[in-house]
Amino acid sequence: MRSIIFVLMIASYVFGGSYVFLMEKNLDEKELEAKIVSKIGQDALGKEVSVYIPNANDNLKNTYKKFCKVVDNCKDADLIFTPSCELVEKECQPQNKIVLSSNYKDFKKNENILGVFFWSKSRPNIVINGNRMKKFNIKLPDSYSQFIE
Repeated sequence: MRSIIFVLMIASYVFGGSYVFLMEKNLDEKELEAKIVSKIGQDALGKEVSVYIPNANDNLKNTYKKFCKVVDNCKDADLIFTPSCELVEKECQPQNKIVLSSNYKDFKKNENILGVFFWSKSRPNIVINGNRMKKFNIKLPDSYSQFIE
C-alpha cells in the first residue's frame, strides 16, 4: 500500500510540475495583448509604433514597453489602445491616429476605431473593420485576412 501511495505521489509531482510550468509560461495575458497590439500597429504603419493607453498604470506601461514605445499623451502616439472610446474623445483627435479598442461595443458604434482586441473564453480575439482600413488608407499583410470583417 505504501509503495502505491509513493508511486502516485511521484507521478503527481512529475506531471503536476509540467502543468504548472505550462501555466506560468502562458500566465501573463497583458504581455500577449501588448505583443499583439504592437504587432498590428507595426504592420499597419510599417514602422515601430508609439502607443498611448489612456489611464494606464506603470505596470501596464512597462509590459507594453517590451514590445513598443509607450507615450504619455495621445498627440505623440501613432496608435491608441483604449478600453473606452470616451477616454480618447476627451483627450485628443483620434481621426488621424490608429485606434484599437478592447471594447467590442465601442468598436461597432465608433467609426474612428479600426479594430478591437478582446478576450473571450480565455482566448484572444481580433476583429478589424475592412471598410475603415480603406477609409484610413491602411494596408495589412495577407496574414490578417482572417481577422478582417
